Amino acid sequence: MGNDVREFPVPLIFKKIYKSSLSGKLQITGEGFTKNLYFVDGQLYFASSTITEERMTQLLLKKGKINQEVLDTLDAIISKSDNVKKVGEILTRISTLNNEDIHFALLYQVKVIAVNAFPQSAGEWVFYRATPKIPSSHRLRVEMPIVIKEGVETMEDFSFYRQKFLNCSPVTTSLSDEVRKHLTAEELDIYLILTNETEATVGQIIGDLKYNETIMWKKITTFYLLNILAFSTLNPVYKGLNEIRSEINDLYNEIQTDNLDYYQLLGLPGDAVAKDIENRYLQMISAYHPDKLSLVPNSEFEERVNRVVSEINAAYKVLSDEKARAGYHQKTKSQKKVEEQQELLREKKQAKGMYQKAKALYQEQKYNESIYHLLRAVALDQTKASYYLLLGLCQSKYTSQRRKAVENLLRAAEMEPWNADPYFAIGNVFRSEKLLKKARYYFEKALEINMDHTLASQSLQEITGRKRSGNPLSIFKKKP
Repeated sequence: MGNDVREFPVPLIFKKIYKSSLSGKLQITGEGFTKNLYFVDGQLYFASSTITEERMTQLLLKKGKINQEVLDTLDAIISKSDNVKKVGEILTRISTLNNEDIHFALLYQVKVIAVNAFPQSAGEWVFYRATPKIPSSHRLRVEMPIVIKEGVETMEDFSFYRQKFLNCSPVTTSLSDEVRKHLTAEELDIYLILTNETEATVGQIIGDLKYNETIMWKKITTFYLLNILAFSTLNPVYKGLNEIRSEINDLYNEIQTDNLDYYQLLGLPGDAVAKDIENRYLQMISAYHPDKLSLVPNSEFEERVNRVVSEINAAYKVLSDEKARAGYHQKTKSQKKVEEQQELLREKKQAKGMYQKAKALYQEQKYNESIYHLLRAVALDQTKASYYLLLGLCQSKYTSQRRKAVENLLRAAEMEPWNADPYFAIGNVFRSEKLLKKARYYFEKALEINMDHTLASQSLQEITGRKRSGNPLSIFKKKP
């Protein structure tokens, strides 16, 4: 079951993802639409949406980068083709846009999909914790401070935040360089005002200043979502018991699944200073202390509270001691490195299996099936020239994919400059396109690397009449 945005607005999950450097997929649903946003270590890397206005082509049309005629041509191509290329690839052929334009258009689309989710007032969201498998070609990193700032700008209703924080005192945390560079001079001034007004409530501060109230709530909400501003809401006097119970249950579940490190448990960045660690610890202990929650003795919830408080104490004990904190960093760093190495080995093994299957399919002339497995293989392991070589050979069998074939064959050649086979294969692509001058160039390139490459020699002789000799060489056989 998802989280109702009326009770848990979408911006709050963006705050949590950024604050705790989470990886996973955020799915947002509403009336007639679904959005999927993919995060890695707290940053937005990819997004998709079923909303027509958030399609890349519609955004380009709105920006004046393409006209309606181009859009109609694109739709006609897609409707008539059985083997549809990527939209961006088609656009580079039928418009003045180039690959760089398409890249920035995709970045803009990802940002728009995320930003437009901030003012959503109905629907649900669910966050699935797991590092998403995003192919390198689809990794379109958009910094979260940009998403959060622009997202808040689209909001008009700040009643949720006003109700929560109006009578609370602001508590600023340290400004990271990543956040600071995105703040304007005016925003930095407001941040400093809030830093110095620790005894007044937010309502009193707004009343004393000459800023427009809506603008102030926009800035305060931005700071809160960027995790540079907190409030005294962790005190049970200001926070309802049900909300505290919900927070404790969430923390307990995360602890049970071993999903939190000490920084994530306290809701702090890895470079948090000692003062921030101490303040956060005191806030959490004040809110979650068993003596303040009127617990039923020996109840399941009491056990959960005790476990959460115990973990908070353990986290503070380690992070507040400089030597223990350094040791914890080393331990978690080593553990993470081992996990990453194990994951890399698993991916490489999986990619090798896909390559072997693709190779067998190629021998059976099942090129389309082979391409499917090879695309998955290179998404997992981009270090093998043989994967790109075979992928290029398969793609060269289809007229519509020959440009892509040449790109992959050139990549294989760059990775193994001593191997003549990629150049020979490129020569065959251009020969099939009747571009004999280019074909000759690549056949000669292959022979420069390996003068005994009989297949290249024979092909060159057939188009030029020049005779060469040598031993036959299989495209898959390793050369001594």
